[in-house]
Amino acid sequence: MKKLALLKVSLLVLPALFTIAVATSPTLADSVFPSSKQASLVRDGRVIGGGYSPNAPKRKAKVSYEDFKKLTLEVESHRAGRLVDLDTFLKMSQEPGVIILDTRTPARYASTHVKGAVNLAFTEFTQGNLARVIPSPDTKILIYCNNNFDGDEKNFASKGVFLTKEQMVAVSSDPKTAMKSDSKDINKPVSLALNVPTYINLYGYGYRNVYELDELVSVNDPRIQCEGSVEVKKLKFVWKDGKQQLVPETPTAESK
Repeated sequence: MKKLALLKVSLLVLPALFTIAVATSPTLADSVFPSSKQASLVRDGRVIGGGYSPNAPKRKAKVSYEDFKKLTLEVESHRAGRLVDLDTFLKMSQEPGVIILDTRTPARYASTHVKGAVNLAFTEFTQGNLARVIPSPDTKILIYCNNNFDGDEKNFASKGVFLTKEQMVAVSSDPKTAMKSDSKDINKPVSLALNVPTYINLYGYGYRNVYELDELVSVNDPRIQCEGSVEVKKLKFVWKDGKQQLVPETPTAESK
């Protein structure tokens, strides 16, 4: 009985003594876990993250530009057949189960967005987050971004960069051709529209039933309706003093 009692005490005490020894002795910790990627080390009374060891070889980040290039090439032809004008976009939006996805920041979405759109910021794209917003990989998804709208740079600020000839030469794969570019190419904006990475990532996550708005739409276009904390004022053309002018549209009794 005494031996059994001593055995039980040993089983309880020894692990505790071992943990204390490792926690207070970096040298012992390194000798016990020389290059383990699986162990969680206890050092100075705290756990040093799962899978960490100071002597473990450095690991490459979970980034693959080659994977991205392959995906982009695959998406290119798929996307080409799914660029739609506003009338088609709006007609599709009325179909049952269709989602209009706004991937801008929550602040920009709250400010103003296409009526009926749901928001998931592009920076929050994960398999789990997308599944919570989009019911099925087969769901028809309509996307748009700031570069689809004209006339409201505050709420729909265009994404792009202007390149000088020197910059064009620096980034070009064919500097000699870039140097011979016509003057009209100088300061030509390079589009950095959010629609493109949004489409690529949706495709990569398995959502292939995607359609992208391909038309530049005035915020005053009567076909489009926006909602949010900021009201986009509608304007209309009228003839005044012998010329056409834009004036605020006055709501009628029927539209109130």
